[in-house]
Amino acid sequence: MPVRRGTAGRRKHRIPDPPPARKQAAAPSAASSPCRNPGSSSRGQALMDRRLHFPEHIWYPDPDRRSGAGVSAKVVFATKPRLAWQMIEAALGAGCPSNWVTGDEVRGQDPRLRSALEARGIGCVLAVACTTKVRIDENRTVFPAATVAASLPPDTWHR
Repeated sequence: MPVRRGTAGRRKHRIPDPPPARKQAAAPSAASSPCRNPGSSSRGQALMDRRLHFPEHIWYPDPDRRSGAGVSAKVVFATKPRLAWQMIEAALGAGCPSNWVTGDEVRGQDPRLRSALEARGIGCVLAVACTTKVRIDENRTVFPAATVAASLPPDTWHR
């Protein structure tokens, strides 16, 4: 195992050897379900999609930079939550069933994403900032999320 050395010659980090190459499963045929992931196993499947996020104020005003990076002029700016919804819509439109989705704080802070999921009847677990105001008591009372979380009994939380 190689050792990376610092300027004083002391060991800094151990760099593990790369794992041996594994054979990839063949991609599904066009006749198979659009939801099937070639890496699925008997334990389940993972639906994967990707969309590249371009920061609005850096990439979009600079057409030379975009064309130099091979980014089509047809690509329009979308926030990370909007990109998430586009991927979810594409999966649902392709016939991939889903009862729920999860998301990090960036996606969780966007009320339009939550509303779009609710409108489609899809449950969600989206992280929010501790300072995010949440409604309880049938939307009558507003508290910071941290206050609501702290008021719940310990057995409410599961891992």
